[in-house]
Amino acid sequence: MFFVDEGKIYIGMDFPREHISTCLQFIYPRAAWYTRDLILALVAAHEAGILHRRITIDKLFVGFNSEVRIADFGWCIFEERVSHEESDDVRDVISIAQELLSYVEAGPASLSFLTTDHPSLESMIRHPWLSLE
Repeated sequence: MFFVDEGKIYIGMDFPREHISTCLQFIYPRAAWYTRDLILALVAAHEAGILHRRITIDKLFVGFNSEVRIADFGWCIFEERVSHEESDDVRDVISIAQELLSYVEAGPASLSFLTTDHPSLESMIRHPWLSLE
């Protein structure tokens, strides 16, 4: 979180509950929850004109309400309009989702939505695998 006034940038610090990589094994709903939360966070950031540029699993933390927190916006880009399809953030989400799945005890057999040529954040969020119902 940050804001700017005349000549100064203020950065808000946060204290997360744990680093996501410290969770050695996930159950399927938790991996889906974290992946979905990450996608929703990126959609919100893109709508605000912020492009993270390099999201990796070591930049993800879990808040006290089990929400995903993204760290290290130091190399982000501010643009008037961010296209999800042209963003490396989408590729990074796919990579992180696959890494989260490697920790899942027993997950879905097919994750074809992660291997399509040009998935969008919107199509991933609507995929049944990420449904929390």
